[in-house]
Amino acid sequence: MKHCPTCDKDLPRSKFGKNRSKKDGLTHDCLECRHIYQATWRNANRDKVREVGQRYARANLTKIMEKNRHYRKRRPDLVRKWWLKAKWGLTPEQYESILAIQGGGCGICKATPNGNGRAKWLYIDHDHESGFIRGLLCARCNIALNKMVLNTQWIKAAKEYCEMAERRINKATCQMRLDKGLDL
Repeated sequence: MKHCPTCDKDLPRSKFGKNRSKKDGLTHDCLECRHIYQATWRNANRDKVREVGQRYARANLTKIMEKNRHYRKRRPDLVRKWWLKAKWGLTPEQYESILAIQGGGCGICKATPNGNGRAKWLYIDHDHESGFIRGLLCARCNIALNKMVLNTQWIKAAKEYCEMAERRINKATCQMRLDKGLDL
């Protein structure tokens, strides 16, 4: 047992932090009191904390990047979970629910994630103006949809162009066969 002068309680030694400079090898106040003190100090000195953090980040950029890269490689599940929540406000369960509603694949071409050389996850398709999530798309469909900018007139014109080109190709193929005397 050890006495914490901050909260004036006798607590087990396991409730104190380590401090090699002290005779008993423990901090003078308990972990709970130490956390409260540190949080209060950080809140009162936000600018100083930010400055020290930025200075450390600049001085150790390579080390930090390598550590982050190693963590992302080691724990992709947690990184993905954090990203879904931070970027889109989705839980992994909500993502899986959207995927199930779409039949387990891309909302347009139905390609499944982690199959046929595709990515492990599908992209989250959203309206760039409202932020509303429309569904999940594979990389190809997401890029194609963004290129079209959801312009229905452009889509109609592109469809007509493809149909016209197909008719020309079919007509040219028929003409070539007639010129060579082949039966249709």
